[in-house]
Amino acid sequence: MDNYYLDSDHQYVDDQGYKNFDLPTSFQKQKFCSDLDLLVTGTDIEIPIYDFKSESGVGHIHIKSNKVILVEGLFIYHYDKIMSHLDYKVMVQLPLELAYARRLKRDMAERDYTEEITKYRYFNHVEPAYKKFIDPHVTKMDLLVDNTIDLSNGEALLKERIQQVL
Repeated sequence: MDNYYLDSDHQYVDDQGYKNFDLPTSFQKQKFCSDLDLLVTGTDIEIPIYDFKSESGVGHIHIKSNKVILVEGLFIYHYDKIMSHLDYKVMVQLPLELAYARRLKRDMAERDYTEEITKYRYFNHVEPAYKKFIDPHVTKMDLLVDNTIDLSNGEALLKERIQQVL
């Protein structure tokens, strides 16, 4: 779903002048759903490539349809249209304090954001969006993966499930 972000100039701007990329409306929902429909029916697609530094699309990549299709993204469980395609639902979880620490490290290193901007966005955009749009879906999951230390156990369980399907 990350590749389906709307360009920066189409994002909601909060009352402090910061763009909020952590809303379900931050994505090209129709394009994402259309592409998912095509993959599910056996048609290969071209998906956009989103660049987080320039906050815009920078090309496309070819994705082949397959028997198993992994769909990943913040708001995949928020949209009924997407949920209707999902046979097995997985959510990766970690404590909010650790999520903030990891985001701070990533945003400063990979996205050239300052600590101040990252902190503001996390506590005013990310955490409230998580609580409103993501956390309510925890009870619908087939597998919850603890990402406090690493993902290896969850990865093994997911691989096992994929092997069952194949």
